[in-house]
Amino acid sequence: MLNQKKTALILAFCLISIAISIALDAFGAHGLKSILSEKKLEVFHKANRYLMLQNMGAVLILLLKSTNKFNIKNQALVILLIGTWIFSLSLYAVSFSELYGLSHLRYAGAIAPIGGTLMIMAWLLLAQNVLSSYKNENTDSAQAR
Repeated sequence: MLNQKKTALILAFCLISIAISIALDAFGAHGLKSILSEKKLEVFHKANRYLMLQNMGAVLILLLKSTNKFNIKNQALVILLIGTWIFSLSLYAVSFSELYGLSHLRYAGAIAPIGGTLMIMAWLLLAQNVLSSYKNENTDSAQAR
């Protein structure tokens, strides 16, 4: 029961993150176009793409998890979401670094590789979860014969 509650919280967090990504993308397209350079606007949109795609991927993984065919660990999903937010927030900060008084935000880009590394680790952990589920399924079916 506790695992279902955690899974529901992760799903809700993903869906809220997707909504935030949509809102920020609209803000970037309409509100930031006139104040950010094209290069910084692209950085902003890259942050949105990662926020959206990683959260949509997490939702798909949660759907697979709900089939009970895969032993997917919530910890891997949490690592993915933390990595995604670290990565995206650092890019959002960099995108505002050219505005008056915010030049120090350019250093936030140094944090992005931490988020990227966490995302890569999480996807590899998820792949391991799926493969171990398949291995366990084959072992169980072989023992049943």
